[in-house]
Amino acid sequence: MRVFVAGATGVIGRRVVARLVQAGHTVTAVARSASKAQQLTAMNATPVDVDLLDDDAVHAAVAGHDAVVNLATKIPSGVAATRRTAWAENDSLRSVASTHLVDAAFAAGTSVFVQESVCFGYVDRGAEWIDEDTTVALTSPIRSTSDAEANTARFAAAGGRGVVLRFAMLVAPDAAHTIDLLRLARLGRLAMAGAPERYQCTIHADDAAAAVLAAVERAPSGIYNVSDDDPLTVSEHASVLTVAIGRHVGMLPQGVRDAGGELTDLLRRSQRVSSAKLTEATGWRPAHPSMRDAWPEVVGRLGGRQASTGPITHLGLWLLAASALVIGVQALFAPRWFYNEFPLGRGWVAADGPFNQHLLRDFGALQLALFVVTVVAIVTRRVGLARLAGGATLVFALPHLVYHLGHRGSLGDADLISSLGALTITAAVAALTLFRPAS
Repeated sequence: MRVFVAGATGVIGRRVVARLVQAGHTVTAVARSASKAQQLTAMNATPVDVDLLDDDAVHAAVAGHDAVVNLATKIPSGVAATRRTAWAENDSLRSVASTHLVDAAFAAGTSVFVQESVCFGYVDRGAEWIDEDTTVALTSPIRSTSDAEANTARFAAAGGRGVVLRFAMLVAPDAAHTIDLLRLARLGRLAMAGAPERYQCTIHADDAAAAVLAAVERAPSGIYNVSDDDPLTVSEHASVLTVAIGRHVGMLPQGVRDAGGELTDLLRRSQRVSSAKLTEATGWRPAHPSMRDAWPEVVGRLGGRQASTGPITHLGLWLLAASALVIGVQALFAPRWFYNEFPLGRGWVAADGPFNQHLLRDFGALQLALFVVTVVAIVTRRVGLARLAGGATLVFALPHLVYHLGHRGSLGDADLISSLGALTITAAVAALTLFRPAS
């Protein structure tokens, strides 16, 4: 078939073009820049620069094609997605561009029209499975999908084969929102809204593209869900990512998860989406049936498992933190007592010079600063922060040890050996966290 693809340079679109060409179809693909046109040419597709909001231009471009695939979207990512105005271009593509493409398909005598849509409009069904007959309740960020679906239904009603594919949350190493999600996950937080037991349906971009090919070639008219076979709950996504990344991934605070207005309200729904209808109609099955397998693959392609502090280093950090806290609190808040009594009444500090409250309080504040840095390294388990904590402590502990090796003050032999031993242990543990932090 001669297939016209709008949205051909997006995450799904690039994969769809490659699959269509590989399957023997002749592909014309929309590209809005010279660099993207070169990419499509390299894939053996014919690039065409078309403004999808220009009705006449769309009619001219679609003429002579047997099938039209509309994957054109402009989904905002990150914080921008919480602003209603950021969805304006996507709304135009769903509403206006889909109208132009269907009208052009009619004029061209096209027999197949495939339209991208989303699963997120389904109502919350808890742990129950969701099929295409489940009630849809759209909110403003995705309300325009109803226009795109209505245009496809209009095409089918006129005798063509009109197919709507409702995609689950797309996951791919080259998808902006996946990159953002994994960036935050590496910091220990999962960017998914709603309760931990909520189901979050997903689909790998490669499987989404395979579904589009199946729709073009053999899906009867209708609406089809495109999701993996084993949707995970939010907490299960967090558990899989914890293993894949190599550090604990927890939930965002509830206040953050609930922020974002209508978009967050939409994403808090529990949706355990089934793709059985598409499988029965076309034989399509996801090559990544569960994110239990797909997340490790995507994480690997985006930099692999994050090295984290090993158990020995982690224990060393705890020892450094405890020492810094105890000494810091005493020296900062009870400098005279610290001078006379530390440790346990032995008077190690008083044995080497007169009392100086300013010096001792500054010493205590330094210890508490080291405590804060070390606690952050403990909580995050990040190698770089472990090295920072160990290095900062070593910068203090090593000169401190060298000084006391040459200045015994009035300490007896037993106290001298004990004090030097304690300082040596501190320096050694700091060196351990600096030079051997990874698991």
